[in-house]
Amino acid sequence: MHDADAGNLDSFLIYTAKQLAWSLELSIKAGKNESIEEVEDWKKKTALLKKQLADKDTIKIIKSVEALTDLINSKIVPFLFAVMKDLKEFDDLFLGKRFRFYTTTGYRNLPIDVKFNSDQVSKFFQDNFLTKLTFDDFTKDPDNPFSLDLNLNSKFLKHKYELEINDSIVFTRLYHQEFTKVELEETMNVIGRFIISGLEQKLNLS
Repeated sequence: MHDADAGNLDSFLIYTAKQLAWSLELSIKAGKNESIEEVEDWKKKTALLKKQLADKDTIKIIKSVEALTDLINSKIVPFLFAVMKDLKEFDDLFLGKRFRFYTTTGYRNLPIDVKFNSDQVSKFFQDNFLTKLTFDDFTKDPDNPFSLDLNLNSKFLKHKYELEINDSIVFTRLYHQEFTKVELEETMNVIGRFIISGLEQKLNLS
């Protein structure tokens, strides 16, 4: 209509023709008891749906050997050692703490600078990456210098992975997502509660 007001008669005629065609199409559909939604109404609904889902997490990577290799080397292992480093409250209660990882041949020490290759990941870690955090040699009981263990298991699903501590899920992440301070603190809190519970049981304090 604006074009007609501006003197652009051709544009106005094209617009009018399209509206008449649209109106005729709706009339024919109504006469046949068919849906009278606009032909491209689905595009508008799709755009609206995308807007409503804009804040939702988006899957960008699915499980593969390459994705798991990058995940373990660049995210999980550094995250585990960041957790262990920040658990300073127990340093004077144990002589040391360490991570080990599990393969079909048993547990092996996990170096902080480890880099697994794709062959190792394909052979040992397709379903999960199981590690054990050990607090070695309790320092306040010379007659019973016990150690405490916790299992930290990263379970790999098709579109996401889960971190479990002693079979309890702590959090779930998509493969492309980085760990945040929230996950770090949550993991430390869960481990802290398990260690305190283990100490109370060993020392008969509970």
